[in-house]
Amino acid sequence: LGDVLDKLGRYKEAEEMHRSALAMARKLFGPVHPSIASSLVGVGYAASRRGDYPQAEQLLGEALTMHRTLMGDNHHAVADDLFILGDLRSQQGFHRDAERLLRESVALHYRLLGPKHTCTTVSLLKLGAVLWHQGKHEEAEQVLREARQIQLGYGVEKNNWLAAINQRLAHVLKDTGRHEEAEKLVNEALAIKRDTLGDDHLDVAGLLCTLASIRERKGDRSTAEQLVRQAVEMARRLDDIGMKTGAHLHQLGALLYRQEKFPEAEAVLRESLQLQRSVLGDDHPAVAECSIALAKLAAR
Repeated sequence: LGDVLDKLGRYKEAEEMHRSALAMARKLFGPVHPSIASSLVGVGYAASRRGDYPQAEQLLGEALTMHRTLMGDNHHAVADDLFILGDLRSQQGFHRDAERLLRESVALHYRLLGPKHTCTTVSLLKLGAVLWHQGKHEEAEQVLREARQIQLGYGVEKNNWLAAINQRLAHVLKDTGRHEEAEKLVNEALAIKRDTLGDDHLDVAGLLCTLASIRERKGDRSTAEQLVRQAVEMARRLDDIGMKTGAHLHQLGALLYRQEKFPEAEAVLRESLQLQRSVLGDDHPAVAECSIALAKLAAR
């Protein structure tokens, strides 16, 4: 149930379910058991959703140690834990460390599950994202195209992992000037997400922001602004934690700044900073980026 609630974007309820499962597993099985390790992963992942990275790392590290103790190093649960830890490090801006963990996860998934398994594809997706964050565009594109080719084997309809790969690959293509292909991939991803999740979902909001960034690169700032405003409005309704709302507000504020709409840009960026600081704390890269944007506004 916790996993289902997480997919629906109801993160607080998901965390409650995972914590309840963890308490029950400890009561039934004692300190060390596969069910406890799985529940630790669920609670740790939920903690990361609300920006509590220290607790998330502690819980996920505990799960990884338990899985290794119970199952050895060559087990898909270990590969999954490495994947989640790598993703967590990436969310905090530690991309080099994330790359190391994700390469280990990809290698294990390949060896244990084969190249066509969904877990392998998802590990490739996250590795591609981390490479993109480090500016390694050529390798990122290669990894993401490999992941996309695997997912295409399962068909396009209702393929949410294909949508996620499209979105990340679109960022790489946008940054290397291939805007038309990038936009085509995002529109395909939007069609998949709307078909599977409906029009009103945080994943749809994220794709609208990606599409907006492409439209702006193509010189259409008016459409870009409309798309980001849609995403912000959606996130305000659906984001019970505030992390996504803060990120979308940051994108909107930066876009308004580039259009020289300075008073509104300042108001939007201040709201973004307040939200992201309340969720992520003062030391997160997203908070630093928002603070820098506000400093640029003040210095103009």
